[in-house]
Amino acid sequence: MLARYPSAVIHNPSGNIIADSASIAYHAPSCGTCVSPAVFNKYISGAAVIGTPTATATWTVDSFPPSIAGLIPDCMVEANGVTWVSDEEYNGIDYNDTLIARKGIWNASLKRYTYTTLKIGFPVNADNKGAKMFGTTNIAFSKDGQTGYLSCTAHDDFSFEADSAFYICVFKTTDGGITWVGPARINLQCVYQQLGASAGTIYNTAFQLDGAVDMNGKLHLILGIAPWASGGSINTIPGTWGEFSVITDGVASGSASIKLLDKPMSFRGTFGGITEDSRGQIAVSKAGDKVFYIWFDTDTNSYPFGGNTNPNAVCRFYDVASGNWGAVTNLTSGTAGDGVVTFGYVAYWAQGSASPYTIHIGYQFLTGTDTQPVDFHYLQGITVSTTSASIGNACSVIPLGTSETHSAENLFTIYPNPSNGFTTLAINMATGGKVLIEISNLVGQTIYHTGKELAAGTHTFSVDASKWNSGVYFYTVKTGNSSVTKKLVRE
Repeated sequence: MLARYPSAVIHNPSGNIIADSASIAYHAPSCGTCVSPAVFNKYISGAAVIGTPTATATWTVDSFPPSIAGLIPDCMVEANGVTWVSDEEYNGIDYNDTLIARKGIWNASLKRYTYTTLKIGFPVNADNKGAKMFGTTNIAFSKDGQTGYLSCTAHDDFSFEADSAFYICVFKTTDGGITWVGPARINLQCVYQQLGASAGTIYNTAFQLDGAVDMNGKLHLILGIAPWASGGSINTIPGTWGEFSVITDGVASGSASIKLLDKPMSFRGTFGGITEDSRGQIAVSKAGDKVFYIWFDTDTNSYPFGGNTNPNAVCRFYDVASGNWGAVTNLTSGTAGDGVVTFGYVAYWAQGSASPYTIHIGYQFLTGTDTQPVDFHYLQGITVSTTSASIGNACSVIPLGTSETHSAENLFTIYPNPSNGFTTLAINMATGGKVLIEISNLVGQTIYHTGKELAAGTHTFSVDASKWNSGVYFYTVKTGNSSVTKKLVRE
């Protein structure tokens, strides 16, 4: 299978001190046998022990059927042994008014994550061309895995923002992803002051968003913000736009602080037949007391003709306790990474308990078409000193939102699993309502589908799997805005 935009985390077993005994797990979209331009309509995920030689590594692969897939997984993070993936549901043409949060629990016997899926209904408005006003998603969690944020750039309320420019919408959990409350909406229009524009200038977001949670449980986001142009596009002329920090508690009554980090010299670059934006990213210290905002920018004085095709990694750090900011620092100028950090990516966690901190940065060489493989590279020895910082001015806004709660409760269990005959489906209903049950095989074919009206309580159903072929099957139970998918192995 071919895939693009993979996300990955490292799972280290409890008590393990041997790096080669940890596993790397990934989540990515797939188009099967692709042609250019590629159409991504399935998910794959898998894992492999790091110490297994690449040439002989056996990667376990889970192929999620299109019925539970989104478009391109936007983010994958690990916190307190649990991994989370964020995405938006895609109907083959456009955003399908549904956010996706996928929770992975490590299966020690299978040596990979098994996933359940929460779907949050989030309708958005359409622009003047009929396209849904939706950009991208991000998911971030505190170190203990309890406080988390599912955020996106979108436009869902004309009473909040009259035009069709994107703004930030945030859903929040404080119980490890069981329930989510939102959206809190964050208007971006105060940034004109920091970009030197006139009052009334309308600002929009780029298709980039990354986040992290600090020691106080607040969400930090990095994103590009630029003047809005007709049709929902943005003005990326140097000096008119910026990389910004947004800090929020993600609740309807709270405030958000928005700060200009820098005005980069370049926004996007074309690599062979692929055009990609610079996607700013965030790392956070394990203590949550330092947050590192990182973006990728080309010095167009040295490289005047290629757009953002020769970028360096640029950073500003934030000291959570004091509220002070470090200066803009070029991390790769004069190093082996000078001008080569194309399509860069940053690990969620920064290494170290005190200054200087090590920031784990990688990059890809993008060439040719979107069906060709790319090389991944790691920049070794990238550190940031956090000993010098000063107060930075920001603008504040009051998010508006709702108190709607979305539940990711454990809707059902399957037993026995693995099975060689009948299986039992036990569904736990916190409140009464309609339930949809689907069973699909590994290639996405639905082999069972039914709808039931159930009262509150636990209900059990028997499913005859004795005539199925041996292999992997997916049970999906949908109720309200929740959708949970679990795997059954037929022996």
